[in-house]
Formats: sequence, structure tokens, C-alpha cells
Amino acid sequence: MPSLDNIVNNINRHGYYKQPKGGLGRFFLFCLTAGVLYLGGDAIFSHINKNQDVPSDPITTEEIITENPTKIDPEIKIGYGLENIDDGYIISIEEKTADKPYLLSPDMLRLVEDVKGIKNDYKKAEKLYRIVDSNVKYGENKRINGYRNSVEVLETAEGVCGESTILYITLARLCGLKANYVSVDIDFSGDDVNHACAGVQLQDKGFVLVDNAYSGGFDIKHKDFTVRSDEEFERIFSMWRN
Repeated sequence: MPSLDNIVNNINRHGYYKQPKGGLGRFFLFCLTAGVLYLGGDAIFSHINKNQDVPSDPITTEEIITENPTKIDPEIKIGYGLENIDDGYIISIEEKTADKPYLLSPDMLRLVEDVKGIKNDYKKAEKLYRIVDSNVKYGENKRINGYRNSVEVLETAEGVCGESTILYITLARLCGLKANYVSVDIDFSGDDVNHACAGVQLQDKGFVLVDNAYSGGFDIKHKDFTVRSDEEFERIFSMWRN
């Protein structure tokens, strides 16, 4: 089987990957966004300036938009580290400059190699929380033209609350969890905030909030929040990028 780096290099150069002789015999699509994701020192944040981290929210909604899931061909996923991805997400391929938040890189596949085999969803989600804390510090240096996507967050090893949330959601989906962006208006302490965290649906615990910008932010109990569908959040993210 070709190396992961070789596959990604082919995708970056040609826009696709074709399995050599005797392989799958089809183009390999690596991005997963929406979802749609592309393939293409320890820090726990004890406190943040919550009212300055997230741009003003231009869109509100009462519920998540639900779409018919598109099945992922298991023959494509197996062998490339994608076998855990839930069938509710689709695979597509686009330019690296596209305004999409949830992008997948080879480094992310390596980062979660030991996580995907964890059977208990709660433990898996908690392990991913620790991984993001270990690899991303709270970032004061925001991207020049707006929010970072997941690849940029991991590469720069920093991010404000919404940016670390984007990375967490990407890793969670890669590991088979259903996760969404969550806008927070009142945090667990009762403070009015302009904040963001991830929301994860777990088989054994139900809906859990994961907040890498708070110390002890796994399964945190924020009091007022809105769960964003990918369709909503991608529109918001696109405006934040420009």
C-alpha cells in the first residue's frame, strides 16, 4: 500500500489519487467536510477573555438542520485511516484555500491513531480533549484574514476558543463521533459570554459539551448555547475568513 504522504502529495499535485496497479482502481477522495472533511507544550486554558474570542454571530437557529446521510464506500475508507468515520458524513475534494473549517491532514491521522480503537465513546471523546489541550495553546495571534481552519490550528499549535473547537470536531469525526460547533451565550458559571465549544453525541452519555478553552472543560455544563449545523457554521466561518 502506498504511504499516506505519497497519497496526499498526489492529491495536492493532481487533485486526485489513483490507486496503482491492482488496487482499488478508482479515484480516492480525501476531504471530509460537513460534513465535509478534507484529507488533502501541554496547555490547559485556565481562563480566557471569553467576550472577545468569537465574532458576533450573524445567524441564529432553533435546531440543527438534518440532511439525508450519504453513505461512504467502506472499500474506500479501509486502509487509509478513515474506517471509523460515521456514515452521516460525506467525502468530497476541493482546493486547500476553500473556506471550509473541518479539514483533515496526515498529521491528524497519526495524532489519533491510538484513539480510534477505544470502544467507549465517552473515554474516546475525553482522550481527544486531552490531545487538543496537549497540542494547541490559547492563541492571541489571530489569522490575518480571519479564523483558522483545523489544519492551520494544528500547524500553528494555537487557537482561540472557536478555532480549537474546529480542530476538536475534526478529530472527533475522524474517530467515529458525531460532533458539532456550539455557540455559547451563558457559560457554566452563569457569565454572559461570546464563546464557542464542541458538542458531541455519545452513545453512553448522550449530548456532551467539550470546551478546550476552559480548565476541566470536558463534559462542561454551559447554561445557554446553540448547536450549529454544518450548513449554518460554514456560512458563518466563510464570513469570518474574509
